[in-house]
Amino acid sequence: MSSLVLQALGGSPVEKSLLTDVTLGSDPSNDLVLPGTPARQALITRSSVYRRSLILDLTGGVCPPRVNGRRIASLKVLRQLDEIRAGEHKLVFWELVVQNVTEGSRFLRQRCLVCFDHFRVGEQVILCPSCGAEHHKDDWFLLRHCTREGCAYPVRDSLIRSLSGRVRFEKLDAHSDLVTGRKTCSARMARDQGPFKDGDTFVACPNPECQAPFHAECWMRLKYCPSCNFDVGRLIEAALTPGRNSNGDSP
Repeated sequence: MSSLVLQALGGSPVEKSLLTDVTLGSDPSNDLVLPGTPARQALITRSSVYRRSLILDLTGGVCPPRVNGRRIASLKVLRQLDEIRAGEHKLVFWELVVQNVTEGSRFLRQRCLVCFDHFRVGEQVILCPSCGAEHHKDDWFLLRHCTREGCAYPVRDSLIRSLSGRVRFEKLDAHSDLVTGRKTCSARMARDQGPFKDGDTFVACPNPECQAPFHAECWMRLKYCPSCNFDVGRLIEAALTPGRNSNGDSP
C-alpha cells in the first residue's frame, strides 16, 4: 500500500493512503485540498499497464506540479521518496511502507512469497509496490527483485533509495579497499565467512565512531550493529514509515 505525505504549511505531516486515485488542487471536491493551487492540478493514479503509480498534470501544461524540482510533462512515474511540489505545498511519495501484523489482520491468512510461512501477529510485512505480493520484511531485504513470476520490481535499488539519505551505500569493484584487503562483513552470518567480492554492495555502520563494514543485505536484516550496538532496526523502520524523522520519532 503506497502513501502520500503532505507537509502542511506551518503544521504537522498528514498521510494519505493511495488505495484509490487521488486528486490534488484547491477545489473542495479534491481528495487533497491544497489552497493556492489550480482548482484541479494533478491526479495520482496506478497504471494497469506498468503496475506503478503515476502523477498526471490536469492543467494542460499551464501550471503543472513539480517532481524533484522539475515540471512534469503530462505525466511521470513516481518512485520511492519522490518529492512533489504543488504550489507552496510539499508532498512525499512512499511506495515502500512497513506494515505490522495485528489481531484480525488480513495478512494472517497469507503466506510470505519467500519463506512460505504464514504471517503471525507481531511480524512486519512489506507489499511489493508493483504486484502486491506479501513478504516478511526481513525476507524482502534479501531480494534484488520481487520473486513473483512476471514481476521484476527492483527491491534492492528501492531500499537503497529509501535509506541513502541516512547511510552510505557503495558498490565494490576489484580495486576497492575492502576487496583488495580481503575484509569480511561484520554481520558474521554464514555467507560472511568469505571476504567482500567485486560487485558486492557495501554499507558502513552509520555510527561515525564505528563504521563497521557490512553487505547491504546483511546490514538491513540486523536489529543492532554487533560492533557498537547502533539501533539499525529503528533507523530502517523510520526510513520506511511515513511521517517519521531521521531519528525514528514522529514529528
